Amino acid sequence: MNAVREISDKFTEEKLDPKLGQKRNEIIANPGMRYDYSLIQITDEKIMGMASDDAIYISKLPPDKSAYLTFHKSADKLGSSGVMPEYLGVSVHMPSGIEEDALSHFWNSLNMESKKFQVAITGRNVSVSEETKEPFVGGTTIMGTSMKAFHVTPRGAVGGDRILMTKTSGLEATTLLSHLFPEFIEEKIGEYNQKMAQKLFFKTSSLQEEQEALKFGLGKNGVTSMKAVRDRGVLGALEEYSRAGGFGMEVDFDQIPVYDEVKEICELFELDPYRTSSMGALLLTLPEEVAEDFSKALIGNGIDVADIGKIDRESNLVKLNGYKEHEDSSNDGRSFYNLFSAFEGKA
Repeated sequence: MNAVREISDKFTEEKLDPKLGQKRNEIIANPGMRYDYSLIQITDEKIMGMASDDAIYISKLPPDKSAYLTFHKSADKLGSSGVMPEYLGVSVHMPSGIEEDALSHFWNSLNMESKKFQVAITGRNVSVSEETKEPFVGGTTIMGTSMKAFHVTPRGAVGGDRILMTKTSGLEATTLLSHLFPEFIEEKIGEYNQKMAQKLFFKTSSLQEEQEALKFGLGKNGVTSMKAVRDRGVLGALEEYSRAGGFGMEVDFDQIPVYDEVKEICELFELDPYRTSSMGALLLTLPEEVAEDFSKALIGNGIDVADIGKIDRESNLVKLNGYKEHEDSSNDGRSFYNLFSAFEGKA
């Protein structure tokens, strides 16, 4: 696999964000506002949302799991706006060594995952290339429509709102490593942790809790904003959330959830669970008086959730009470992908 790294915030803000093509009045949210999606007003009452992300293929995973990641990387981003996905465009350039059976399995699984969420695949480009290296094999763009009243952005969070986090830090990194290096992990920290981490795989989507937020209600009396936790982990997501919303946060670091198996595997691979990829975890804000009710709704649907702090509209800083900087806390959020190559032939 090719080594990968993040592009710096400074480069993104200076070189990419100001250059997003023609400015159009109907665009009410876009990546230049530090959002994970765009929102476009198409009538007085209706909006269209769209989000783009990587297509994933990892030959050591069953093809259905690569398809799951491919679908949810963009779908979960869009869902964090409150707009549910409806239309999916896919462009994949698979490695030359892929067998037709594996490609068919991947596509069948992508089809089934799309149907599960009532999403139509409306764009398709599939090729095989000797130049393609795992795990990033193309991209997807997903779209959906909604009444304008039924959406949220980070700027909707209100001072005093509680900040909730679902599931665990380090989610995606941990479960992928447990699939790729099961014998190594079992030998070092035991079969129980390895098996528990593997069971986390189908929790690497936040779309279910985004749907629950829509059911509960969006806006000042319900969920006021959402942010999917991605490559930079929960601490990176909190920083991005704060910048996009123009607010500060008071976060109780000790309340940020980290499952035991995540701690064990991240320690084994020398990853900071708070700053490595946590796809599947979601940050949400709600008024204090309804936060507990929403938490109960999530728990009733089998989704773990923790109250980790509150929004501070008098500040623009993320205050991590109880946090001590780790030596590796600045690690690249995607660095766990580089472990695939580093450990091949060794574990």
